[in-house]
Amino acid sequence: MAIEHEHLNVPRADETEPPAMASRTEISALRINSCKTCAMRLFCEVNPDDLACFPQMDDLVLSYRYVKKGDALHRAGDAFRNIYAVRTGSFKKLALLPDGREKVTDFYVTGEPMGLDGIATGHYPSETIALEDSSVCVMPFDLLELLSREIKAVQRHVYRMLSAELARQSGFSVLLGTMTADERVASFVLDLSRRWQARACSQAEFVLRMTRGETGSFLGLKLETVSRVLSRFKKQGLITVNGKDIRILDFAGLSRVAGLEATGEPSPSACAVCCNLSQSAVVYDLRHAKRCSMDRARGSQPIGCSAGGI
Repeated sequence: MAIEHEHLNVPRADETEPPAMASRTEISALRINSCKTCAMRLFCEVNPDDLACFPQMDDLVLSYRYVKKGDALHRAGDAFRNIYAVRTGSFKKLALLPDGREKVTDFYVTGEPMGLDGIATGHYPSETIALEDSSVCVMPFDLLELLSREIKAVQRHVYRMLSAELARQSGFSVLLGTMTADERVASFVLDLSRRWQARACSQAEFVLRMTRGETGSFLGLKLETVSRVLSRFKKQGLITVNGKDIRILDFAGLSRVAGLEATGEPSPSACAVCCNLSQSAVVYDLRHAKRCSMDRARGSQPIGCSAGGI
């Protein structure tokens, strides 16, 4: 099956990519690493470990791309051909507003999928920029579609990824439409903590790769507001901040600021399981997680959950 690859104005000196017309056998011979041997397989949301029993999935990644800090993985308007999984580093997604301003609409860390928003129109509606020197796995969507028709489990996984993307956008609406500045920043910090914990990293200490301005753009706040809120959290003994390095000292206190109870804090990973979604699906929708937690405590199926699967 011939797969056409995009060509972007991004440095490609360190990129490993097979010829465009290479067969699956040739691709396997050219590949230095594979999904099966990848150290990040346990954390990958595009080709997760539970699909490792299907050998066809080992051919899903046809190339790796290295993107320097500040460079674009793809630009708004580029033809959609691939989805990507963050292999190392982190990225931000930018949308261009009608008045010409840029708006940060998402951040991505290791294992998370990017580019799903290009499926609808056949073009990427936004651009994705590396926050640091990073690398991604490149997965042609045509091949993923083919595998989803051949393997029912892959099809269900694709549906879950798409559902997770919709849930993320719904969560963003809640974040921007109902939360105060303190709640937004607290929710943002707690979410990053959980995402790093899910990747076997410290949940208490991590680096904010994004600037205060980028954080403010994402949260719908001014740069000065983000800085003031973080300083206030520091004075309250909730966190310590040293430049981009952050350490959470009081999870319960920070959860209360985010609108959660100090005890019985809902777990996004538990909510993801009950809702049959990946963990990223409940990012920022902390009120949804709280509601599901309360429903489970009553012994009832959480509202909106699909216990039977997608």
